[in-house]
Amino acid sequence: MPDRRARKWRVLSLFSGLLLSACFFLPAVQGCNVPIVPATSLIEVLDEARSGSWSIEVLTVVAVYLVAYAFGAALLIGALALLIAWPKLRSASTLTVVVVLAYAAVVVLVFTLWQGFRGGWSAPPWVIEDYVSLVLNLLCPPLLLTGMVLAIRRPHQRRLCLWLFGGLSGLVWFGFWLAFGDPLYGLYLSLAACLIIVLASVGEAAVLTNQTWLRTFGQLLTCRLAPFYESKGHCPSCDYYLYGLTEQRCPECGRPFTFEELGATPPELGFTSTPAVP
Repeated sequence: MPDRRARKWRVLSLFSGLLLSACFFLPAVQGCNVPIVPATSLIEVLDEARSGSWSIEVLTVVAVYLVAYAFGAALLIGALALLIAWPKLRSASTLTVVVVLAYAAVVVLVFTLWQGFRGGWSAPPWVIEDYVSLVLNLLCPPLLLTGMVLAIRRPHQRRLCLWLFGGLSGLVWFGFWLAFGDPLYGLYLSLAACLIIVLASVGEAAVLTNQTWLRTFGQLLTCRLAPFYESKGHCPSCDYYLYGLTEQRCPECGRPFTFEELGATPPELGFTSTPAVP
C-alpha cells in the first residue's frame, strides 16, 4: 500500500516545513555583537527602503529570505494540503514555490552581475568567501530555474522535484553561512529542516515508485521520475490508494467511486464484496 507509506513521509515534510518557517524567528548568525534574527533583519531592511534608501541590495536581502523561509511556509501548506486532501491548496502551494524560487534566483543573479559591472569587475583582493559566493550566485540560479522548468513538465513529479530542489538550495545557502559566518542555533535548525526536506522528498518518491533511494534521487535530480507504482486503484480526487476497504467511498476525502474509474477489480483491491454506494 504505497500511499499509506507515503503518508508518513508527507507528515515528515509537514514537520520540516514547520521547522524551517519557525527558524525565521530564531537567531541565525552572530552579527556585530548582536544576534541576527531573519524576521527582525527583514523588517529593518524594509524600513530603510521605505525611508528612501531602496536599492538592489534590499531586493537581494528580500529574495534571500524569501527563498529560504517562504519556501518552508509553502512546503508546510503543500504537505498539509496533501494530508487533508485539499487539491486547490496543494496547487496554490506549488505555484508559490515556483514563484518564490524563480524570483529569488533571478534577483540574486542580476545583483551579482550588476555589482560586477558597476565596479568594472575590479575590487579589493578577494577572499575565499567572495569566490564561493560568486560561484553560488552565478551557477545556482540558472540551474535552479532549469530544474523547475523540467519539473513542471510532468505533473506526477512536479511537487517532489520542486521540494527536492528547494531543500538542496536551502542546504547550499545555509551551508555557506555555516562555513563563513558565526552560526547560532537558528542556522543549525534551518540546515536540519532542509536536510529533512530532501530526505522526505526522496523517501516519498522511492515509496511511490517502488525503487531504491539512490535510483530515485538520481531521477529527481534529472526530473525524470519513474511512473508511480500501483497507479491503478487510487482515488480520482485525492490519489489515496483504495485498498482493503469495505465500502465504495474514499476514507481520505469521502468521494464515492466505481471500480471502472479506478481501473481495477474488487479482488485486486482487497474487496470481499461490492456494496452499492448510498
